Amino acid sequence: MNDILKNLINADQKAQEIVAQSQAESEQKLAKAKSENDLAEERMHTRIKEMQQSYSEKAESKARNHLDEVVRLFQERQQHLLEVAEHRQQQAVNEVIDLVINIEP
Repeated sequence: MNDILKNLINADQKAQEIVAQSQAESEQKLAKAKSENDLAEERMHTRIKEMQQSYSEKAESKARNHLDEVVRLFQERQQHLLEVAEHRQQQAVNEVIDLVINIEP
């Protein structure tokens, strides 16, 4: 009976050691997983910032290009209107000259 009790006590101690070892391994695995998760999260935040920066730069570039195009179109239209005004002014001057020349005394 003594041997049985000793065996049971030994088995219980062995089981407690296995449980303690399993808990320690589990805690190590959890700590490693948390560390890996933290690194992954940090990489993700860095990547998000990079993507936001890239998007912002592309949007700014597109806006600048669009503004340049609007300015170019405005300048073309302004030049056209100036040419039309000069042409009409010249027509008006010519018509006045014709009127003055063709005045009957």
